[in-house]
Amino acid sequence: MTNFFFHNQISLFFLGLLFFASCNAQVETNLPKDKTTNTSEIANSNLTKIPTKDSYTDTGIGCSLQDKYGNTWFGSNGEGIYVYNGTSFTHFTEKEGLCSNIIYALLEDRSGYIWIGTKYGLCRYDPVASKKEGKPSFTNFVTHLNYENKPAQNGVWSIMQDTKGTIWFGSDDGVYCYRGIFLSPFLNEKEPIINKDSLQLKVIYSMLEDKNGILWFTSGDNEGVCRFDGKKLTSITPPKFGMISKVVVDKKGNLWFSSWEHGICCFDGKNFTENYFQGKEGFNKSNSTDLVADKAGNLWFSKYKENGIAYMYDGNNLILVKSKDKLNTISIGFLIEAKDGGSWFASQKMGLYRYDKTDFIPFSE
Repeated sequence: MTNFFFHNQISLFFLGLLFFASCNAQVETNLPKDKTTNTSEIANSNLTKIPTKDSYTDTGIGCSLQDKYGNTWFGSNGEGIYVYNGTSFTHFTEKEGLCSNIIYALLEDRSGYIWIGTKYGLCRYDPVASKKEGKPSFTNFVTHLNYENKPAQNGVWSIMQDTKGTIWFGSDDGVYCYRGIFLSPFLNEKEPIINKDSLQLKVIYSMLEDKNGILWFTSGDNEGVCRFDGKKLTSITPPKFGMISKVVVDKKGNLWFSSWEHGICCFDGKNFTENYFQGKEGFNKSNSTDLVADKAGNLWFSKYKENGIAYMYDGNNLILVKSKDKLNTISIGFLIEAKDGGSWFASQKMGLYRYDKTDFIPFSE
């Protein structure tokens, strides 16, 4: 977050790729109707496909989650949120209560609230109140993130809930924690944090808690990869490493990172390897954007290459996922694994596709 959408030195094309790399989650389409909240009852929308619009620079879908009711949420860059119930889409925008139509992150917490990170701060959707009131119920948390004369424009790029229940927010201004009462800056916690590297944790695009309870932060503000073990906050990358957009863990427990300047990076617990796939299948330092690990621990990442949509890495081999149609001409920005084994892919200009291992099915006009 210092907000990259407004840094003069970064091109609009790069910004589009950066937005697409913001988040991912588990999804499913053929959902039991008795478990699905009919979101069309609480918003004036019942779309079978997402409209393809271009009302904002680099418009596209960049994040998603599946809620406990089985609905799939898609956050977009400029067009708000679309919710898919297995049959149709419901559309949420600023008119329904969002604090911005530019969505960076989505999370459903243990209580069932949907947290939404946007360009202009944080808001929360209450599905129970929405159903009861018959209209969308959003709470705007912008003022909570902007106290002490902080800038009003404080985007929230990443959201995570740890095993203790604390919800973490990575914003332009730093990392904040929520424990059910109010938001507080992580670096101002009551218990002193050992921070010998003087890390600021600003512009945090991705967060992860590993099996040992260690928290990992990826920075877009030249702090690279940061590690917090409960007491010490340290960096495992060289100074001024550049932007890291994503962190995931594979079946062996290795951590993988997607960067713009250093390709796909790997950390095995001891060594940090840059450009892990350099020289393989046409990879280079600056053409890998998003990164996701499926339930089996395989790695997937989008790849801008002719005749290819994405790569899957099973720990030994790189497998190029291809399209039978003309999708090789579309720059696929991110992918999300579905519970039934399929995947969702999104492209720029609000493109959304469902991949069932044999073909790509369009879910946008």
